Amino acid sequence: MSEWEELLDNPEYEPVRKGLQAGVALLEKYYRRADDTDVYFIAHVLDPTLKLEYLNAAWDEEYLNVGLAAFKSRFTIYRAKYEVSRKKPSTTTSPSTSIPASMKSGALSSDASTDNMDPFEEFHRYLRQPRLKRENFPNPIPWWGHQFEYPVLRLMARDYLAIPATTCIAERSFSLSARTDDPRRRQMKKLKFGGLQKLRAGYTDGRLSAEGEVMKKYIGDFDFDNEDYLD
Repeated sequence: MSEWEELLDNPEYEPVRKGLQAGVALLEKYYRRADDTDVYFIAHVLDPTLKLEYLNAAWDEEYLNVGLAAFKSRFTIYRAKYEVSRKKPSTTTSPSTSIPASMKSGALSSDASTDNMDPFEEFHRYLRQPRLKRENFPNPIPWWGHQFEYPVLRLMARDYLAIPATTCIAERSFSLSARTDDPRRRQMKKLKFGGLQKLRAGYTDGRLSAEGEVMKKYIGDFDFDNEDYLD
């Protein structure tokens, strides 16, 4: 944003000055929103390809310390919830809180004495591990699904990484719905309307393919991932 602010003082960009001012104002708006919530910071740290790398480089120490304090505060809350869930006898297993028996002792008991001295040992241990490569782990959510050695952070990742970074997808869906809900289709029932919207989103996002659907109908063993069928 500082580069945009410098352009405002450059006479060469006087013809587009109003546009630059609007852009800077919008950036400041979202910067302020990031200050008002801990979600941005926590989601950043819980990405194993980022952790604190970008935050250390881009954030002032004052804001970094505030973010870390907020993270540890939330970690303490999740740690308490996890400890309660471990003590409760249950005949059912929850995918978010259960740990395979073969890994349970190694994941928690080995660090019990250390946790008594440092309640954030799990967090510090996670930060000490090398960052993963983005090309190998483009989506951090599946990775967290198998990280039983970080049980508290795993619970946090389940909640925080599920939060959409922007509302663009939802807003785009609402915009598309206006095209479906026109005066010529006012007798359409809710079920059909919702089905059409889901189909439209699927084809737009590439999750559905008309060619693939046809092949699936007429070739029983058709495999969407097998490119030989499309030659």
